[in-house]
Amino acid sequence: MKCSLLIGILLANIFAYSQDKTGTLTNADLNIVSRLSTDLKENINLLQDTNGIALTKYLKAELVDEATYYAKMQTAISPIVYDNQRFKKTNGVTTLKCRDTVVTFTDIDSDGEDFKEHYYDSYLPALNQYIVKATYYEEYDYIYVDMNSGRQTSFNGSIPYLAPNKKMLLDVYHEPYENTVSFSLIKVGKKEFTTLISTEFKYWMPATDTASAPFWGKDGYFYCIAIAVEDKDKPDAAHQYVRIKLL
Repeated sequence: MKCSLLIGILLANIFAYSQDKTGTLTNADLNIVSRLSTDLKENINLLQDTNGIALTKYLKAELVDEATYYAKMQTAISPIVYDNQRFKKTNGVTTLKCRDTVVTFTDIDSDGEDFKEHYYDSYLPALNQYIVKATYYEEYDYIYVDMNSGRQTSFNGSIPYLAPNKKMLLDVYHEPYENTVSFSLIKVGKKEFTTLISTEFKYWMPATDTASAPFWGKDGYFYCIAIAVEDKDKPDAAHQYVRIKLL
C-alpha cells in the first residue's frame, strides 16, 4: 500500500513538473509593459512607470509554437558581415578609414574606472556602418561608425537587430546586474538614429540561458525564446516562443 502511495505521489510530482515546464505565459500577458520611455518630437524623454499597461503602439508580441520558431529560424536574416581583421589595432589605437575622414579609438590600460578597450568587430552594408566593440570598466558598448561621414552612435551592450525593411532597428539589451531585458525601437534616418521607445515587458523577457539568439525572419517578424519574468533566476525556467510585429 505504501509503495503504491509513493508511486502515486511520484507520478503526480512528475506530471506537475512537466506541466510547469510547458510555460505559463499567454498572449494576454505579452504586451503588458512595466516601464516605457518615449522619445517625443520635441526630444523630451518622458519616462513612465506604466504599472502594467498594454502597449498598443509600435510593437505587438504573440506566442508561436516551437515548431514554427525553429522553422522560421531557417529563414533568419543576417545582414552583418563579420570581418574583424579588416582594421587591426596598433599600439592600442584602432583606426577606421571612412570616405570623408579617419576615425580613431584609443585604448586606456587601467585597473580602474578609466579602463577602455576597442576592437573593430564587423560592418553593416545595408546602413553603411562599421561596428566597433568598446569595453569599459564594468560595461561595454557597440559603436556604429558611418562609413562615409565617420559619425558615431553608441548602443549599450548589444548590436541592434536590423528589420527586413531596413527602416528600424530593434535593440535587445540584457542588464546583467538586475537580470532584466529592455527593448528599444530605433528609427533609421538618413544621418542619424532616433530611439522611438524603450520598454520592458512586465511578465516575460527573452531567455538568456540559450545559444539560440533572437532573429528577424524573412516574414518580417522578430523571433525570440521567452521565459516568465518570475522565473528569470531559475536555472530550469520553461521556454516559450514569441514573435514580435512592428506596428
